[in-house]
Amino acid sequence: MIMSHEEGVKIYSIMVESMLPYVDYFLGETLSSFDESKQVVEAVASFQVPLMISYTLQSNGKIRSNEAVTSVIPNLISFAKEHDVSLLGVLFNCAEPEAMTIAFKSIREDKELQALIKEQRLLLGAYANKLTPVDPNWTMETSDGPQPFRDDLSPQDYFDRFVKSWVDDFGVQMVGGCCGFTPAHISYLQSHLTSKN
Repeated sequence: MIMSHEEGVKIYSIMVESMLPYVDYFLGETLSSFDESKQVVEAVASFQVPLMISYTLQSNGKIRSNEAVTSVIPNLISFAKEHDVSLLGVLFNCAEPEAMTIAFKSIREDKELQALIKEQRLLLGAYANKLTPVDPNWTMETSDGPQPFRDDLSPQDYFDRFVKSWVDDFGVQMVGGCCGFTPAHISYLQSHLTSKN
């Protein structure tokens, strides 16, 4: 589903160049593989602007390409260094919050990766979606309508069941919401996270 490497770098470079005068850093988001994130890194490299990368996850906490986050993050850090790109953070987005918790647990269990993230002063972040689980074989061509939203993620549910743990247990510094989350969710997160500090 992703473009060839050369085509991806070309397309991302056009986007980066057109937005460059208006941004402090770039966020490559909803990326589905390490290869796709390499395209973004290479596109940003020629403009010397900081970057954050956000991956979308399968239900099992792996990136959609079935790569483990614990192998992708060190590779991303190395690749960004090789291209003199200032990598500010790694995030997960547009996936079930349960998948993000699994990914954060795997990061926490990998002491070498924890040390690398700390050494690099990388921010971790997450902004889940409210969609019901997406079939791994789903394609846009075979879709017959929008993916239904879950009804079990009120602002309080999202905070209590997921965000609080991400921040307290896994050291996540950036949180929010993707598809299906509303301003009420973000307001709830803001007020409850602010009151904790």
